[in-house]
Parts: sequence; structure tokens; C-alpha cells
Amino acid sequence: MEVEARGINMWLLGMPIKGFVITYFVAALLFAGSILIGGALGPDVWTRYVDTAWKCGTSSPIVFDPSNCTGVDLSVPGSVYQYTLSDMGQLNQEIDLYIKLSNLRADTGIERDVYFNISIIGANEPGNWESVTKDTLTHRVISCDRGSYWCDRVILASVPFVHFTRYQYYISAYLTEEYFGDAEFTFEFVNASNTEFELWWRFTFLGLTFFAICLFSWFIRKLKLPNWAIEQKWTSILLFALVGYNNPAFPLFLLFDGWFPIFINQVLTTIFYAVLLLYWLVTFDGIRKESQKMSALKFYLPKFIYVGVCWALIVLVLTWNQMHKIDDPTHSYTTDIGGYMFFAIGALILILIYVAWVGYVIFRAFVESSGALFLRTRIRFFGGFTIFVMILFSFLLVITFYSHPSIENNAAKFLTTIALANIYVWVLVVMFLPVKDAIENQDVRKDIAMTHIEGETHSEFPNEEFPAANTGDEESQKKKVQLNLKS
Repeated sequence: MEVEARGINMWLLGMPIKGFVITYFVAALLFAGSILIGGALGPDVWTRYVDTAWKCGTSSPIVFDPSNCTGVDLSVPGSVYQYTLSDMGQLNQEIDLYIKLSNLRADTGIERDVYFNISIIGANEPGNWESVTKDTLTHRVISCDRGSYWCDRVILASVPFVHFTRYQYYISAYLTEEYFGDAEFTFEFVNASNTEFELWWRFTFLGLTFFAICLFSWFIRKLKLPNWAIEQKWTSILLFALVGYNNPAFPLFLLFDGWFPIFINQVLTTIFYAVLLLYWLVTFDGIRKESQKMSALKFYLPKFIYVGVCWALIVLVLTWNQMHKIDDPTHSYTTDIGGYMFFAIGALILILIYVAWVGYVIFRAFVESSGALFLRTRIRFFGGFTIFVMILFSFLLVITFYSHPSIENNAAKFLTTIALANIYVWVLVVMFLPVKDAIENQDVRKDIAMTHIEGETHSEFPNEEFPAANTGDEESQKKKVQLNLKS
């Protein structure tokens, strides 16, 4: 049939087992290389400076002893902790300030609201200080586990841009109850070497993706669009979304302040994930429905609306959080937990619905492909490879959010994630390239498909008369194509 004629024009269906093994081996080798390069050769992601308010000689002081401690006691009204960061640059990207308070009642465990007053100033020249944030009163919920000397770490401030070489922090706390003692401050910013590492690897993947686009375009340029399989159509779209994921605008994020570079960065990243989610839904559903008569509007509209809503919600949450940081570096989502939980729960519900939807589509595709050789091969490759990548990516996502500090500070986290996305799309490009015979004989292939349909119609209505089949050169050419397809 014409549908199968479109489906058999790909390398995937003519590739021997050896070709599959080599392709998967190269993909696995590239992914393993990203782990090795990022983990063993990559720089630390974060640079951290840790300091305490009391500055006592002992590691776990219970009381502030002026004879042994050289810092300040924040429980004394009017006491201000001061810290200076120097030699900063735009490659450091952002600065985060975290605090941990010591628990003076470790035998019980506590949870209290604590108010902090934070002031940040910056300068590029000595004595020429500018305000980053004025005296801002903000509160944090401090939770302390029973039996633990230090309470849970919370973020106090996040400076989204680094455009000063020196920063000074002034912090005071309102500790009206004798629950807390010393305070440990952690100043954390992106390592400049890691930013350079990220820039070079984004540029490398961007160049390889452009090469993949050129390769795919060159091979498929003579294949008429109606003869493209649904995998080929959507892989071409996914390739251009991958360009955005590799983020050619990333240098703008480093060179220019303001919300727009951050917004572009987030939009390009989320567009790739939205296209990827749409790609899986459309391709799995489209392969099994190619032979069915269905309007494009009915097929695509529900998928576009659903994925579009997911994409808009994610962009809204990310932009909302970043805009608050730009407006007030001391802002935390915990201060607006109601709105944050609304969006978080909404996103979770949409994700669960998507997982159920794509799971159903994959199951139906495997069931309905059992009786068709070419369809079964397409479903098994695309389904098996995609499910494996989904599991691997979910594992990386879990590591990203629930990882040990040593893993969090490892460049392999970034490199493996971006490498997995690129390798996945590159493998699809290779498998879905058109074969030479499909391009040279695409018109004859279509005639063969129509002849096949006519043959089926003759068998259903044997008493009807139909035009005789074509003879001569055209018939011999069809037989030649059929032999090529069988081989």
C-alpha cells in the first residue's frame, strides 16, 4: 500500500543486525565519553566560600565566648554580619547566599520563623559602591531535626547577574528566642572555568547538530514531501528544536543583564522539551494510524493544545521565579508558597496525564503492529530506543534534584544531559535517512502501491472489470523495484 511505500524508504528497514549493533555501540560510546569527560576532566560547577558568624575556635560552639570568638553574635540586637566577595566576573553567572543556624535544643527539634535584614552593594571601582538590594526584611522557616547540631540550610539571597567585581553583604537577624546559636553562611557562585566548559561544549554540540541538519537535508532533498514517513517529517522538526536546546544565544545571557536573555534561554530550552513530547505522541500515534483516513485537524489539534498548555505553564513558572529574583534577590518561592504550589501541582497533573497518554499510545502501537512486518520493525526500534532514553533521562533528572553535593558540583551532570538529548536525535536521523532506491523510484513505488490496492479490490469484487495492468518498460521497472525492496 502507499502507506507502507512511505514507511519502507528508510535505512532503518534495510539495515542489517550488524548496522544496528554498530549504531548503538557508537551512541553508547559517546554517552560514556560524556560521563568520563564531565566527571574526570570537567571543572567544579560551583565555587563555595563558607564562613560563620561567631568565628569561634571550636567546631560546634554552644555559647558565644568573646575571648575565643572573633565574629559577631546575631542574637544581640544591632549586630551585623559582613562579608566581601572580590574578583567576580560575568562568567560567574550568579551568586547564591545560604544560611544554616545551629540548634541549641538539639534534643527536641524545632521549626521557627526567623526574620533577616539583608543589604547587598557592589562596585567595579574602589569606593564607588552601588546598591544591589536595599535593606530588605525577609523571613525564612528554619527547620531543625532532632539530634542535629545544624538546622536545614535555606537560601537568603540570589543575585541573578554578576556585573560587579566586588560585592559586600550585610546581614542581621531577629532571634528573639533562645533556640539558635551560631550561623554558617555559604556564598556560592558558578565557577568561571565551568562556564567556559559549558560554552565550548554547547558550541560543539551546536556545530554537530548543524552537520546533522545538513546531512539529513542532503539525503532527503530529492524525496518528495508526500513520500516522507511521519518519522522523517517530525525528525526534521526535532532537529531544529535541538538547535535551540544547544542554545546559540547562551553568550547573550552572560554579556547582557535583564530579563530578556534569561527569558530567551528558558524559552529555547522548554521549546525543545515541548517538541520532544509532541514528537513522541505524534510519531507513536501516527505510525499506527498512517493507513487510516483521519483529518489532520482531528489528529494534531488535541496534541498541540495539550503540549502547548504544558509548555506555557512551565515557561510561566520559570519566568515568574526569575522575575522575582531580578526585582528582589532576597525573594524565595517559600514566601509565595501558595502560587508556587498551584503551578507545581498543575504541572505534575499535566505530566501524569501525558505519561498515561503516551503509555497508551505506545501500547496500542505495539499491539497493532503485530501483523505487519515493516510497521513492527518501525515500532520496535522507535519504541524500544525511546523508552530506554526516557528511563535514562528520568534517572538523570532524579540525580539533578536529589543528588549528593559531590554529584551536584560535577560537570558531568550538565554534559551527560545535553549529550543524551543530542545523541538520541542523531541516532534517529541516521535511522530515518531515505535509501537511494526510494528516491530514484518514488513515483514507480507509488504506482506499485496503487496496483497492490487494485489487486486487493479485484479479490473482493471478482466479477467487476478493471483496466489492465501497465505493460512494457514500466512493468519491468516495477518488478526491479520490488526485487530491490525484497533484497
